[in-house]
Amino acid sequence: MSGRPSILLVLTVLFGVGAAGRGAEALVSLDAVPRSSLEPVTEAPHAFEALDDWSADLDERAEAIEARSIAADMALAEAKRHAARARAVQAEEHENAGRRQAALYGAMPPAKAAAVLSSLDADAAARILEAMPPQTAGAIVAAMTADSAKAVARAMSG
Repeated sequence: MSGRPSILLVLTVLFGVGAAGRGAEALVSLDAVPRSSLEPVTEAPHAFEALDDWSADLDERAEAIEARSIAADMALAEAKRHAARARAVQAEEHENAGRRQAALYGAMPPAKAAAVLSSLDADAAARILEAMPPQTAGAIVAAMTADSAKAVARAMSG
């Protein structure tokens, strides 16, 4: 030999670290390696420096990916908190609307309130009546027709 390391030694130094986990197919697939990487290396320390640089670059990329993953997790958690707050506000607004409707129909004479509530869906009428004081709701249900009162009572119980 003429002072230059053999191609097998160079390949072992350059690809040995990656090939150790993948087996012989890593050494066989040299078509994917740029031609400049196949040039003989005259000094092994340069090969190790190149591997160290490559390893450091991979570590930096892994850290960047981890940082983006953490940022995405934080954004998702914030979006979930925002959605939960929006649902709570919506539920409160719905409940307030039900109380306003109950106050409106409760202020009407029972016969007129019974006529209006009878024209509504039984579930909607039941929700409004449940938001009223029992005496007011009872007077309105008593003023309803038997069929309407029966439908509202079923909706309230089920």
